[in-house]
Amino acid sequence: MGKNLYIQIWKDNLHHIIELMKKGSGEFQLQEFLFKAAGDRESYSFRLEIENANIPRHRSSAVARDLKNVLDLSTEFKNLANGKCWVIRMGKDFVLEVFEL
Repeated sequence: MGKNLYIQIWKDNLHHIIELMKKGSGEFQLQEFLFKAAGDRESYSFRLEIENANIPRHRSSAVARDLKNVLDLSTEFKNLANGKCWVIRMGKDFVLEVFEL
């Protein structure tokens, strides 16, 4: 398996994450087929707890690691996340939830 399989999916959906952060919370449906076409994983679910724009490295999820890589490069994300605690999670249904703790 190659690295960074999900980077483009996250780049294409970054604007959704930013918009949900501006609203304070929300969710949106991701396209399951895009993830399955990019990589064959047993599970695509993950949960990231982001504190003060610091995104932890998720060792067990390539999907979450690629999201971290995209968020780390986003100045707008860092500005919105700075000084706050956020959760970004995706369940088995490929619904991405973003909310402030």
